[in-house]
Amino acid sequence: MKKTLLVLTLTLAASASFGETLRNVKLPKACAAQLETLAINAEAKRMKADGEVLAGPLEASAGISYWPAKEGVSLSVRVEEGIEGRTVSYSAKVSKDDIEACRIPTLKRNDAGACRYSRHEGPESMTEIAGITWKNGKDIKAGDRISALEKEQILSYFAEGDMSADLNDVINATDDKEINTGTLTLPDGRQLTYMGAYGGDNPHGVFYQEGTAQAQGSNGDGSICIGY
Repeated sequence: MKKTLLVLTLTLAASASFGETLRNVKLPKACAAQLETLAINAEAKRMKADGEVLAGPLEASAGISYWPAKEGVSLSVRVEEGIEGRTVSYSAKVSKDDIEACRIPTLKRNDAGACRYSRHEGPESMTEIAGITWKNGKDIKAGDRISALEKEQILSYFAEGDMSADLNDVINATDDKEINTGTLTLPDGRQLTYMGAYGGDNPHGVFYQEGTAQAQGSNGDGSICIGY
């Protein structure tokens, strides 16, 4: 398995008011390699147990973040597979001494942030993944007649779940004063309903499980993440 090493070094500026000094915190290369292998093995084991097959090799990158005024170091290992865009992170809180001594912690998987499929050029780019199709839907404008489910889907995301919000006001608050829709079909035949718009010239939106207002994925400035 090919491993991609990313050593993140954070240099934190001194704060005169607290008498802090300039510090560098580094993740030793050998320790980073061990952590990457640990995370890759954990993800591969999980996938095997779930009966999933990898489209390509898993790669990992480890990094740390540290603030002198606070206790502990935040450790993160990102695991990804480039063909289908699987991405997930593993993390832990450790001490600076643990990092320097390379005492390997128990890593916790970030299930909520995991992507089963991902791309970075909008919903249409998801068709680069074998077995996925995308179909543009209607554009919903203020005053249009829509179903109760479509209203719930729009308010769940664009009004942050406030079902009492005025639908027309919510739609008109988007840059183009419209909600874009579409259908994403996954390799296993499941279909996801997309509701999106532009805000500040950036596309954003949500993918719902078909026939529900249960979110299954997101679009953040064109970066698509479809969860497990």
